Amino acid sequence: MTTMLKSNLIGSANLSPHGFEEPKFLDRRARADNRGPDRACRGTTAWNRWGSLTLRPIESMMADLFLQHLERLDDASRLSRFGMVADDAFLRTHTERAIGERCLSIGCFEGGDLRGVAELHDLGPGRWQILELALSVEPPFQSQGIGKALARRAVTTARELDAGEIHTCFNVANHRMKAIAQGLPMTLDYDWPFVTGTQVLRRTRG
Repeated sequence: MTTMLKSNLIGSANLSPHGFEEPKFLDRRARADNRGPDRACRGTTAWNRWGSLTLRPIESMMADLFLQHLERLDDASRLSRFGMVADDAFLRTHTERAIGERCLSIGCFEGGDLRGVAELHDLGPGRWQILELALSVEPPFQSQGIGKALARRAVTTARELDAGEIHTCFNVANHRMKAIAQGLPMTLDYDWPFVTGTQVLRRTRG
């Protein structure tokens, strides 16, 4: 499950997707009811299968982990994420952007490995006022609620930044991302073959 940035088309703690610290949140919830980090992930047992997963911010010193995550995406995932089968040079350039000053990234970590990412890109014109959300989850970890948990945590982060709007763009065939966007909830606008999702976080500043 991946999403692309429309503009691409030519804290260290265990966190719940709702933004509060809860030590060993994912691991405890998985043992309790097999639902993983997001209570909406009904019936999944994959969190126990893959062990303890944590959501936390991606810091600038994690560039190598970020790049390794992108390199593990298969061709279909890269196509969905970037609108093309991105080569390694493109991934290196994107990594620099995603850990730069105009982007906040949240990662899903399995031990020392980064398995999923939510990126919030600042589109301007004001600082952190209009954000674009992009998600990427490695193929073996897809369909397990990771994308949903990352998206919800990203929205919480956007609210903490007092952002006005959050957007995402994905291919109309990306049914997983459509379900996530609808669940946030986002208003969907279809412009074949793309879908743009929008959530207004506040109408007026303050």
